[in-house]
Amino acid sequence: MLTVALIAFTVIRFVGDPLESIASQETRLEERQELKERLGLNKPVYLQFLSFIQRGLVGDFGLSYKQQEPVSRMIIEKLPATIELAITSSLIALIGGGILGVYAALRPKTRLTAFIM
Repeated sequence: MLTVALIAFTVIRFVGDPLESIASQETRLEERQELKERLGLNKPVYLQFLSFIQRGLVGDFGLSYKQQEPVSRMIIEKLPATIELAITSSLIALIGGGILGVYAALRPKTRLTAFIM
């Protein structure tokens, strides 16, 4: 779990400067500094990672760098579609796997069974 968190943090943090996706080129230096402070990007990387872990454990995923809205709210909005997709794909896999399994059990020495297995 810690490895997944480290990979997620690394991808989010080091793919590009989050400040660049938020602030335009016309943004003043003072505003950039204030934004960096508000997002915690002015802290050392290890403190940013610890904060990332602590907030993640309690379900506070912070603000989206692009939309500037809580990530938790964005996740909740997309959750019904995600659950629907997971249930549908699980049913397809279960039914398809059951049919192929029965076929393989009934005809164990065919090429198709070898391919299925």
